[in-house]
Amino acid sequence: MNSEQLAEDIRLFCSTHANEAMAIKYSRYFKESLYDGYGISAPVIHGKARELALTASITLDTVLKSAEEIIAHGRSEEISIIMLLAKKLHKQFTARTFKEIEHWYSIGINN
Repeated sequence: MNSEQLAEDIRLFCSTHANEAMAIKYSRYFKESLYDGYGISAPVIHGKARELALTASITLDTVLKSAEEIIAHGRSEEISIIMLLAKKLHKQFTARTFKEIEHWYSIGINN
């Protein structure tokens, strides 16, 4: 799976599992109405990250390439999934990985 396919898979999963009532509920926990999410519960998000981590074709490099697009333009649950997925691949981290993660804060992590 390449980075574009990973991003598309995450977006499709999120749109399929969207829950508008929960999205309204979750929005109250975010400052200045910054919540732009699908209303997906944490166990479902963690389950998707776990499933993706077990996919042999997904490497840390694939995740890092997908992360920039998802974090810059994604919704809350998409960002959560990509961050959890990166965390699950922590054994592959290098010094470059931490620079990439540091960059995420300048492009879209703001709560």
